[in-house]
Amino acid sequence: MAKIYPVLTDSQLRNLPSTAEAKVYSRLRDDLSDDFLIIHGKSYVATRKDGGHGDGEADFVIFCAGHGLLTVEVKGGGVAYCPETGWASVDRFGNSHEIKDPVAQARNQKYAFLNQLKMHREWNALRRRIALGHAVLLPDVDRVEEIAMLECPNAIVGGSRALRDVTNWLNEVYDYWEGDDCSPLGADGLRVIERVLCHTIHVRPLLRDILEDDNAVRLRLTAEQASVLRTLGRRKRAAIVGAAGTGKTVLALEKARMLANAGAKVLLLCYNKPLAAVLSRQFDPAGKVFACTFHQFCQHCCRRCVEMGRTDPMARAQAEVPDDDYFDIQLPLAAFYAIDDLGDELRFDAIVIDEGQDFGEEFWLPVEMAMKSSADSSMYVFYDENQRLYSRVSSFPIPESESYPLTKNCRNSKPVHDLAYRYYEGALADDSGIAGVDPMPLAAPHLRGQAKKIAQKATELIHDEGVPPSEIAVLVAGKPKEQYYDLLRSETLPRPARWSREEHFQERSILIDTVRRFKGLERDVIFLWLDDQSVAEVAIMYVGVSRAKSVLYLVADSDSLEQLQLASRTV
Repeated sequence: MAKIYPVLTDSQLRNLPSTAEAKVYSRLRDDLSDDFLIIHGKSYVATRKDGGHGDGEADFVIFCAGHGLLTVEVKGGGVAYCPETGWASVDRFGNSHEIKDPVAQARNQKYAFLNQLKMHREWNALRRRIALGHAVLLPDVDRVEEIAMLECPNAIVGGSRALRDVTNWLNEVYDYWEGDDCSPLGADGLRVIERVLCHTIHVRPLLRDILEDDNAVRLRLTAEQASVLRTLGRRKRAAIVGAAGTGKTVLALEKARMLANAGAKVLLLCYNKPLAAVLSRQFDPAGKVFACTFHQFCQHCCRRCVEMGRTDPMARAQAEVPDDDYFDIQLPLAAFYAIDDLGDELRFDAIVIDEGQDFGEEFWLPVEMAMKSSADSSMYVFYDENQRLYSRVSSFPIPESESYPLTKNCRNSKPVHDLAYRYYEGALADDSGIAGVDPMPLAAPHLRGQAKKIAQKATELIHDEGVPPSEIAVLVAGKPKEQYYDLLRSETLPRPARWSREEHFQERSILIDTVRRFKGLERDVIFLWLDDQSVAEVAIMYVGVSRAKSVLYLVADSDSLEQLQLASRTV
């Protein structure tokens, strides 16, 4: 049986607009051998004589391994030809209807398809000169001998009798067109034709374009979430609580900007250095917003105090509490002394704090000291209790009645949101509604194999999907981190992409960092690199998973990944 494209059911054939074409389709499909390849209703675009382009459609394009290419134009009912008016179809009532010249149509079609084939390297590699012909088939006409003219010899016209023995008729038409220098198409040529003209095409958007669409939705969601800032009104102190992805950092930035635009001197604090670097880049260094980590602010206070020729506050703090922790006790105390000594130089009209859940009890002493007026200065704390990665217990210097919830996830696609919130305790935020893709596991038994899989997938994202390297991050949850970093950096990336070790602003670079350091930040694509211990750490999983805006890969050995009970298969 011949191969025929497209494959139509009997029901589809009955619904074809042309019953004549349906009749021919059935006969060709059922009677021809596998030496034939038939394409029905094939559309094409061809070059016109005037240099432009036009579209067309061939009723049947028939390729035969023993011969070559034949285009067949089918006309149902009766036909008539008049030199003055041209071709016409004749219905059962004897009425004539003007039609296009079927011979010219078939003739033009064969050249259009030959030109299409010549555009493909695989066809040209055959170096085969095949017979190239055209014909007209009138399945409802018994006597076609009367249709004879220079442009339409009887040899290339078939009627109902030709259709009853279609193989013989086709061979006769091929013989008519073949010359001494023609070669048969061959079985290999038939396979090439099928690959070139009948191959399945899957077209999907690049992941880059999907990510851009997702980010457009996020902008709208964050704008909606910003209504909480209007809710705050003229309140001087407020705590804004929200789960991962609810836009806390964006809102903290916007609140700091609003306060500065109103003339206030603003201190914007967070806990993590990478986040502080991102925050500080949003403002003019000489402007009204001073953005840094809490500890950077403490060190700044101590340094300014020494520069001004005052008593070294750090020495004083260490003398008073010599055995206590430097970062949690001594440095905050030293900052308190520095602010108390220098006064308004280190004080602010408003203080905005992101990552408030990571501030210890001792942190609030210098923070409150940094307010110009306990009555008139403002303080806004953004926090998420579930992102507490450090063993600190802290209560904010803000009344519980001044706590405002964020209820919409503006960052994560729905599949990432659903996985992250497995590790969340408290009132759940609504998902973003962004479709996204399911989190995908990458499994290998050893770290080196896992590093190789990350590099291979990252290369695919950059090279095939158009994802910018700067929108990809690898977050390491296992320890020691250097072992993971070194293995990954030994893997190559497509140039000019490269790995960036904890450097967040390197162009054309994929960031490698730890989950803890990356808290408060995000990327379109996250590779979360886990070990057998981190998969069981609720806080690590919650923070790590929720860093992914749209695409999340979970990397570990198979046993560790099985604990996550992911719906998607390991890749």
